[in-house]
Amino acid sequence: MAQTPIDPADMTDEAISAMAKQATEAALRLEVALNEVRPIIGEIYNCTSAEEAYAYCLTECGVDIEGVDPAAYRAMVRLLDTDGKLKTAQASDRAIAAPSSISKALERIKH
Repeated sequence: MAQTPIDPADMTDEAISAMAKQATEAALRLEVALNEVRPIIGEIYNCTSAEEAYAYCLTECGVDIEGVDPAAYRAMVRLLDTDGKLKTAQASDRAIAAPSSISKALERIKH
């Protein structure tokens, strides 16, 4: 079903400002997402939202995102290294979990 275009003349200044703010925030989130996925999968041009960019990156890296809340995509991308594989723990970096822990966490997110 096609949406009826909104006539800006029928909108209040507050509504127009709110829509402009939402559009600006969405554009900034998309720019952040594109910068975060670029080292992993390179440049992408066909995404219109941050969630779409993160989902594309995860799918390209072979991560099954079926049933995963899109709010988790960014955190999942941060678990990938520049080769698109899960980061592994290093003795000097305890902030990155071991692959088995990551797999368990991803399973919990899906359910």
